[in-house]
Amino acid sequence: MDAAASVVSLIQFTITGLIVIRQTFSSIREGPEVVTDTVKNVYHLLHILKRLESSHAVKESQDEVLSDVLKSCHADVTRMAQKLEKLDFKASDKMGFKLWRSVKSALKEKELMDFRVKMHRYSSSLATFITIEDRSVSIFAALSCIQSNR
Repeated sequence: MDAAASVVSLIQFTITGLIVIRQTFSSIREGPEVVTDTVKNVYHLLHILKRLESSHAVKESQDEVLSDVLKSCHADVTRMAQKLEKLDFKASDKMGFKLWRSVKSALKEKELMDFRVKMHRYSSSLATFITIEDRSVSIFAALSCIQSNR
């Protein structure tokens, strides 16, 4: 599998894991602020990954740094999603307080805080990639337009 196809696959699998995490954490009631902050960071990262998933630049990218960031992100998201799936709660259970007690027994608050910080860092790194790629496409389009007018 070439690097670009691998990147797209990583994005898709990471999105799947983030959806599990978002559903679980969004259902928690009576949890600490770190839970709501984590949900916000997961939403931001989901949005960014969905943009990357449909990006033409990503589909053709051979960028090793992007690949490394996505591999690391995927590994962290997969670990967290697997921990939450082991709790065997469904987000539709509407048992937010009970869910929080189960999450708290499976995760230390420091681990949750570290996960939140990692999601924020991945969002920042990937958003920067999107910005750079968007500007590169704009510059390339402008140069092509200038050259065609000559």
